[in-house]
Amino acid sequence: MIRSLVVLTFLLAGTVIFAALRRTARADSGSATAPVAVVVSRELTPRIVATGTVRLSPGARVDVGAQASGVVRRLLVRQGSVVRRGDVIAELDDREALLKLGDAGSNVAAIKASLAQVQSDLGRIRPLAEAGYAAPRDLVNAETAVAQTRARLESALAEQDLARVELGYTTIRAPVDGTVASVSTHEGETVASSFAAPTFVTL
Repeated sequence: MIRSLVVLTFLLAGTVIFAALRRTARADSGSATAPVAVVVSRELTPRIVATGTVRLSPGARVDVGAQASGVVRRLLVRQGSVVRRGDVIAELDDREALLKLGDAGSNVAAIKASLAQVQSDLGRIRPLAEAGYAAPRDLVNAETAVAQTRARLESALAEQDLARVELGYTTIRAPVDGTVASVSTHEGETVASSFAAPTFVTL
């Protein structure tokens, strides 16, 4: 009887110890697989991205000047005038600019006529040279004449474009919408843009 009680006591003690060890193993296993969050301190730089239209703030000053020299033929605004972008503010004497543009156009026309002539000469000489009835030097000279005349034409066209731009400079237009705050130049005055663009009005 006593022996049986001793065996039963050992069995109960072993069961309790086994259960305790099993719970400890489960706890250790759960803690090993649990995710761990790491807190890192970082300095954030604020960034703003936006699109839109930038407008002149009220009271902003815009000086309107000329890019060409000459006599002011007409002044079309006065203090307090309201203008829109592109409106004509003043006009300079454009006779000299018109003459330059006319000369440039005449030069272009003359060079075009010369180009047509040398191209005709080349068209005549090339088959003769290929057939042996013209010297190879004649063909080379004809081709050179065409190339040189084309280069002259390109230069003349550029001069014509420049003359057209300079003619446009004789008309002064408002760069923005606004109200004329002051007038610095008057009709009949001579303006010179050699060093700095003269100011006509301030918007």
